[in-house]
Amino acid sequence: MAKIIINESFLDKKLTGIPRLSYEISNRLLHYKNVCLLTTNKDNHSLKNKTLSLPKRNYHNKAINLYDKQIFINNSDRNDILLHLGSMLPVKKNNMYVTICDMSVFDHPEWFKTSFIWQNKIIIPKIVKYAKKIFTISEFSKGQIIKHLQIEDKNIIVFPCGVSEIFSIKSEQSIKIIKYKYNLPSNYILFLASLEPRKNLNNLLKAWNSINEDKRKNHALVIAGSKGDVFADQNKNTLKTESDIIFTGYIDEEELPALYSGAKGFIYPSFYEGFGMPPLEAMACGTPTIVSETTSLPEVVGNASLFINPYDVKTIMDAIHIIINDKNKRAELSKKGILQSKKFNWDNAANKIYNTITDNN
Repeated sequence: MAKIIINESFLDKKLTGIPRLSYEISNRLLHYKNVCLLTTNKDNHSLKNKTLSLPKRNYHNKAINLYDKQIFINNSDRNDILLHLGSMLPVKKNNMYVTICDMSVFDHPEWFKTSFIWQNKIIIPKIVKYAKKIFTISEFSKGQIIKHLQIEDKNIIVFPCGVSEIFSIKSEQSIKIIKYKYNLPSNYILFLASLEPRKNLNNLLKAWNSINEDKRKNHALVIAGSKGDVFADQNKNTLKTESDIIFTGYIDEEELPALYSGAKGFIYPSFYEGFGMPPLEAMACGTPTIVSETTSLPEVVGNASLFINPYDVKTIMDAIHIIINDKNKRAELSKKGILQSKKFNWDNAANKIYNTITDNN
């Protein structure tokens, strides 16, 4: 049986977005005897038995890290299989599978730093030529990959993301603890995402600031998340905000279920998503959601969310007003959301990847 080598890209990162996907899939694939991890990070002892032996050097140096991985791949058995989940380097010219979560850098280069744009526009088209199959996380992303890279439909495999088992409705005590830690009020609407242009924070804040204080009914808007390092500048300090807007910064994963559970509603007005895990996590915690009607998000939330036009501030205002004031609607969305979240499972995603690889080798 051929060895499947996962290119590690998550051990030293915050588990959001692509690092989260890489971790969840890897954690499950490593249960198979023929799967191992390619990493220069020797600090994670829980994975030691499944880690390939690479030089003991400074794994925080990206250039050295990549060089060591490329040398290992060049010297590996020709029948070994290389699986990329969060990165496309090193390159293996045979038996290589790559994952592309979205094509946002092609669709909206204005959201990213120039160096990141050119790095991806040069590297991605070259590397996909060697890939046996391309994995992606939504039908929307599949369509954009076909559009930009001219890949045949049959060579792109969609595996929807899952929801971690930790996301469920939490106790009043857990909610009380998280509110105390972050100085949150009794009632709040939650936004959680990396603070980057496509998440549409500007329009959300405009909508919130435009709602009459009487209609907010002593609710706060909680903004949770930190800024990534590949995105064009978006400085929250330049945005006009009111006293009932709270920036928490990055929230550790173990605290998220209580943060979701304590919210009156969760809003995700993103312009563009390859999948969009936060709305699904919120649904699993029983939190009513508001999401954009764009890109992949309707695939993810089904009929279990209020939809908004992310470019229209008034539709964002109206949706927030419904969540704050309509108890029956909140109960309906909470029930539908829990059911919708159960359709997405990391075990199913990992099995689809494993079976695709083994069926094609």
